[in-house]
Amino acid sequence: MRFEAKEQVGTVIICHTPLHCLLAAFICVPNPTNRLFFISDANIDYEFLRRIASDISARLVVLPGSQGCRNIASRLLRRRANLKFLKRAQIASGNERLLIFNDVAVEDQFAIHVVSRNGSPIWLGEDGVAIYDVGGEFRSSKVDTWLGKLLYGTWWSPKRKIGADSRIHKVFAACPSLVTAEVAKGKDLQQLVLGNGSGLASQLGFLNPEGPRSNRVALVILPVITAENISIMKFLLRQLLSDGFKVVLKFHPRERRQDKYMSELDFGNLYGILPDNIPCELAFFSGIMFKLVIGFRSSALHLIKAFFPEIDVRFWESSHGAGSSSWRRFYKQVEVSEYL
Repeated sequence: MRFEAKEQVGTVIICHTPLHCLLAAFICVPNPTNRLFFISDANIDYEFLRRIASDISARLVVLPGSQGCRNIASRLLRRRANLKFLKRAQIASGNERLLIFNDVAVEDQFAIHVVSRNGSPIWLGEDGVAIYDVGGEFRSSKVDTWLGKLLYGTWWSPKRKIGADSRIHKVFAACPSLVTAEVAKGKDLQQLVLGNGSGLASQLGFLNPEGPRSNRVALVILPVITAENISIMKFLLRQLLSDGFKVVLKFHPRERRQDKYMSELDFGNLYGILPDNIPCELAFFSGIMFKLVIGFRSSALHLIKAFFPEIDVRFWESSHGAGSSSWRRFYKQVEVSEYL
């Protein structure tokens, strides 16, 4: 599932989502000194997480994240506790490299701070579309900066965009030529290469081994559903059903109200649901060939198209939604067509 490498240097890996873990297995070489820290910011299947750690011979450490937090105060307390743990873990004790996916996160910022002081390599794996033009930006005020430094340390600083930290040496991306100039500046851009996940997919057994029998099955990858986009989701599903498709759903790993939306979306021909706590990319290692894969502003579509170019991957976009032109432009660049 991983790249070949000339050196056998251990890697400290920090992940926040199931996709981060899968991509880490493609990037890292097995080494008994590897350490995988998973920050629980999204739903994850822990058997999947354990198998990823085993595949790269990593010691696994799970730390609490934003999952289950009811307010900002509880999230801040968890972040501070995580920092104390990482300090005790001495993540910069040797010549280990660092692999992260979100250099904006507090834990990742701390890791960059301590690892950069000993000159060890710092790698960034792509976090969905964050390193491309369509990726969002973060805003902060002077008050935010002051509070952050007070709560976490003087090394902390607000970040505008994921991947822009100048201390990062190498970036692994599915579409290196499309990485923004701000992220790419001074960095070695590497093509993110697909590993072999068929063994992991079969071991987990999260899909029927025989797969869908109908040749009119569409996999719909949902974003985190909001009051603003739920009407778009309903319209898309009605369109697919009217076109004769059976629908398989994949909820976002950060979706917290799946049961609520299952009742609201009113599925007339639902074929199945992929687990929200395992990357949907694993479905394609299981030998299941969907007739169509479709998503609304999904960070998975370009990865699926890059890894499995033979699959018909489409996007659905509201004609007049905010930001629709930038998403259309991005999907055109990665050769993902619009579902009309």
